[in-house]
Amino acid sequence: MSDRNYTESLELDLGLIIRALQCKSKSLIEFCQNTLNCIKGGEYAKTIFSAALLEVYETEPDTFDWVVENLYDLDTYTEWLDEFVFSIVQKLIQKKFVLGEDFSLTCTRKIIVSKKLKTSLARNSSKLDRFLLKKILIVVD
Repeated sequence: MSDRNYTESLELDLGLIIRALQCKSKSLIEFCQNTLNCIKGGEYAKTIFSAALLEVYETEPDTFDWVVENLYDLDTYTEWLDEFVFSIVQKLIQKKFVLGEDFSLTCTRKIIVSKKLKTSLARNSSKLDRFLLKKILIVVD
């Protein structure tokens, strides 16, 4: 496949997932995701889904909110969220916070933290990270 054809295919696939997300139809999103997965492979589909999420986050915050609230059981989304949660846990450990003492994980992909730790996380985080932190952090006193 030539570079031009690959780029066109990439843009079409990205547009497909973005439009599916805009429709806010879980079954349509799953269908499109599964189709990409079967035709082009899981890693490719996951990459396209991640790129579509970032695009929707930047251009359509309401749609992104819907995705976060409604696609919690879609495999590609949960993998994406798992990677985000894992990256936050890594950041906490790098900052010398201790799992089980300073923060805890729940089975629902949430991180329990203190207000102080939340502030530490939010500092130097991207706009997207801060948005997602609001969705995954449980703050306790």
